[in-house]
Amino acid sequence: MVHAQELQIKELGTQLESKTHEADHRLRVIDMYKAQNQEMNLKLVKLVEDKDAQVLKLSEKMDGKFEQILKALSEIAVPKVVERTVEKVIEKPMPTSQEGGDKEGADTTQPSKQQRKLLRKSIIINPEEGSSKQKPAETEETPETQIIKTPQDISKDEELAKKLQEEERLRVEALKEKDDRQIQTSETRIWPVWTRAKIMQVALSDPNPYWLHPIASQRVKFDANFQLDMPICPRAFLFIYIEPLAFFNGDDEMMNKILIDFYAKKSRPQQEVWSCIPIKTIPRIRRTNLVGNAFYNWEFEVTRGTEKTKSIFSFAEVPLMNPSDWINLHQIMVLKCEDHLKPHIKVFKLLMQNYMFEMGKYDLVAAELMKRVPVSVKPTYVDYGINSDGLITKDPWGVVVKITENDVVKYGHLIMTDIYTIAPNHLKMLKQKIFAQIRNSEHDKMEAYARIVWHEAVRSKIITFHNFMVEHEEKEE
Repeated sequence: MVHAQELQIKELGTQLESKTHEADHRLRVIDMYKAQNQEMNLKLVKLVEDKDAQVLKLSEKMDGKFEQILKALSEIAVPKVVERTVEKVIEKPMPTSQEGGDKEGADTTQPSKQQRKLLRKSIIINPEEGSSKQKPAETEETPETQIIKTPQDISKDEELAKKLQEEERLRVEALKEKDDRQIQTSETRIWPVWTRAKIMQVALSDPNPYWLHPIASQRVKFDANFQLDMPICPRAFLFIYIEPLAFFNGDDEMMNKILIDFYAKKSRPQQEVWSCIPIKTIPRIRRTNLVGNAFYNWEFEVTRGTEKTKSIFSFAEVPLMNPSDWINLHQIMVLKCEDHLKPHIKVFKLLMQNYMFEMGKYDLVAAELMKRVPVSVKPTYVDYGINSDGLITKDPWGVVVKITENDVVKYGHLIMTDIYTIAPNHLKMLKQKIFAQIRNSEHDKMEAYARIVWHEAVRSKIITFHNFMVEHEEKEE
């Protein structure tokens, strides 16, 4: 009896723990989507208003183009040589009706069906001339007869071709304008507007672990014109990477205030700064103005990709850049090995050290590199039935994993944004489970696989940078 009660108490304890974990799980999901939903609601209202204006504008353009098409069609003239050819066919002698022998008074000029069809075409082509006014053929048409266009006919054909080319050009421009609007709309959905209030809300609040996700693309096939899209760190606005001037006597709080005001007033929209095209060269670096009597702003001119597209950024845009750019800038300057670049090498080295330190609060690999203990995330136990190991869930997006705890098999739910808590060898096993689960669709498998591979690429990127930085420091010593 006592043993049964102990088992019952133990079972109730397990259920209580499961319910507690489930409640924590729901709170985390709510926190994750709360801010996003508020921001998306505002963007949705603005997007609907912009769409209405764009549809009205497009409708007016299409009406104008339709009128141009009708006008062009009305001016199309059929060459005279075609009219003469049709007249020759119609003027040929008609066959005599022979039904039941020759009948008295039979109409020997009655046209056949094919001839009547040609006659109708001739009348449509040349409505001013009836069939009674058609001129007789002067010469008999032979297979060797060739249609020779007059200079007037050639001129009309060229004019028609030009009109058709213009219509095609207008159509292509309309399609390009539509694509540009779609790209602009997608950029509006991705990038926030970094006002002073928004920066303070993100940078000064408690760090949110859900920033470890791709921003514009989770593609991992890199080449000379594409680099890794690394996560945006919300606390990058407070990274200490600028050395204050000797005469600045403010504290860290004053420095943070100066930086936030500087970013809010001087930075460009993030969609103009963030890039997945790698930086190749740094043609020019120049000092600009003094900021808050605390530090000097610096401006960098860089080229990107194989086309060597030029772009310019300053310290005001540094927190809004793709961290892959920080890594490339650091490596380019280090490999140049020039004395005047040493202060700038230090800037981007400090940026990446701060970045990896923030990432190490949650990611196991970054935590190991920065020698700190990451925040642990307890699994949420769920009941998806037997054989649910590797099952992909959609709301929220995650994976069910089988866990053995105290010789008891349980199924835990891992949110996809929590994969940073998984060790590298376990991530490989997770990919195998996703593809082995027959209840997953091919689309869901590839989508989850792409996210895991992307996170592995981010880890590989910071490991490579860390090793490069350590190797460079050893050479300097």
